[in-house]
Amino acid sequence: MDLKSIDLQEWLEWFAKNKDAFEAVSVILGILGILLIVPLLWGIKWLLKWVRSPAPTPNKDNPTSAVGYTIEKHQAILKSRETQLRQDLTAASTAEKQVIQLQLDSVKKELVDLTASYEAAVQENVRLKSELAAFAEYIPGNEITRAQSALENGDRSTADAILKSAEEPYQNVTGTSAPMAYLRGEIAEGEIRLQDALDHYERAYGQDPTFDHLQAYARLCWEMGRWRDAVPLQQNILKQVALDNGEQGTEYADALNNLALVLKNLGEYTQAEPLYEQALEIHRRVLGDDHALTAGSLNNLAGLYKAQGHFAQAEPLLKEAVEIAERVWGGAHPNTKIMRENYEDLLAQIKK
Repeated sequence: MDLKSIDLQEWLEWFAKNKDAFEAVSVILGILGILLIVPLLWGIKWLLKWVRSPAPTPNKDNPTSAVGYTIEKHQAILKSRETQLRQDLTAASTAEKQVIQLQLDSVKKELVDLTASYEAAVQENVRLKSELAAFAEYIPGNEITRAQSALENGDRSTADAILKSAEEPYQNVTGTSAPMAYLRGEIAEGEIRLQDALDHYERAYGQDPTFDHLQAYARLCWEMGRWRDAVPLQQNILKQVALDNGEQGTEYADALNNLALVLKNLGEYTQAEPLYEQALEIHRRVLGDDHALTAGSLNNLAGLYKAQGHFAQAEPLLKEAVEIAERVWGGAHPNTKIMRENYEDLLAQIKK
């Protein structure tokens, strides 16, 4: 059967006569198309989104979701530690009371700001768990796993006991047990067992005198008021900072300030004075007159002059420190308030 050809002219004429009908049908079909296509597109979009969605991952900014340590457990541990320290304080000698009171104050501070101390404890437990993996050579794998599981539940004592068992056979092997002793120091400090932490840090430093071990040992001597022990440690820190960074930067000035403070607390004013003066000179030169560290150096040197009864030398330094603090921190900042109180107390002393 032959196919009929189409007469284009006739087709155009017929289309022209029925144009209105075609337009109406076109509109209707367009509306129907929109009604059908839009939901279809939304369905396809939702399906693609569901297929591409990654599996849920722990929130890196909130490590609490990755461990089984609750804020209630944290509070209970702190309360138990507070009770024990109160009992120890009652039975302590005069020499022991200062350190016990320091620990008790730390526990109280953590209980006051419970949420912040809990989050810090969780982060520390996660870090300690990671650090334990470095001792696979000395600790059996199942024991590391047990210690890590304990840390996830806030139990640091289990990790400490496992580290102790691993450390003891190597205590006479230079440098070998130092990292374990140092980690035990961190665990003890986190549990606010300062004397235990100090013993561990001292042992780590004696085994392997790295800068990290030195700093930890010196810092805890400082915090516990062991000024006489802290002097040679701070002197060693000053020497090491000079070797690593030179004697013209803020790192060296900070080390000078720290050694001077230790000497001041021992009443060694004449030894502390040139250290404070050198630290202030470095801060002025490197950071300028409008910097927090410059204000701190001014406050420290003024405090030394005041302790010696040299009020006239202390007054302009403290006045400048307050002015800088108000510009840098503002009048309501705690550091500004401390410096202002120091200045007002000095003025009262001068008037007497």
